[in-house]
Amino acid sequence: MKLPMKLSLFYEALCPYCQNFIANHLGNIYNQFRGFIELEMIPWGNSKLFQNGTIRCNHGSIECDANKLQSCVLEYAKMKHALAFIICFERSLTDLNVESAFQHCSGFIRNHYRRIRRCYDSERGIQLQRKAFHRTMSAKPNRISEVPYLLINEYSPNPDSNNLDIHALQLLLKKWKRIPRDYLIK
Repeated sequence: MKLPMKLSLFYEALCPYCQNFIANHLGNIYNQFRGFIELEMIPWGNSKLFQNGTIRCNHGSIECDANKLQSCVLEYAKMKHALAFIICFERSLTDLNVESAFQHCSGFIRNHYRRIRRCYDSERGIQLQRKAFHRTMSAKPNRISEVPYLLINEYSPNPDSNNLDIHALQLLLKKWKRIPRDYLIK
């Protein structure tokens, strides 16, 4: 079985650059290369976790709520549904509050709505945000200082950029897709 290329996207809600990448590029890339990529999304970005357990987000409490909700969605929905929800949510969040955007986009996650709602309204959502913090802080080889940021197979080909050259990423994925299976066996 051919190993998929792992794409790890580090991002935060309400970030215009993240919203643009997610809404205008990530869905197309995921759909075009679905069988050849494993997508991981980490909604934390430049948020801060303090020793007393409180979280402060770059864009305020609305971002914290949105990041927490997206962590819950990613925990309980399959990626194709989670990504569709997140694209809708990020597009809607510019005009709506978190709750309204959640309701507006809930059709994409309807089979998991109750579990996601419970997660969002409980300590579980906060636990998932702490997990996103630890995942972000453990990214190698460099600390993530700007988002969106993309790791490719846990590697940053250009540590001085966020690896979001869409054209280069698509070319890389097309090459990955053509590599004979014998070279990429589990």
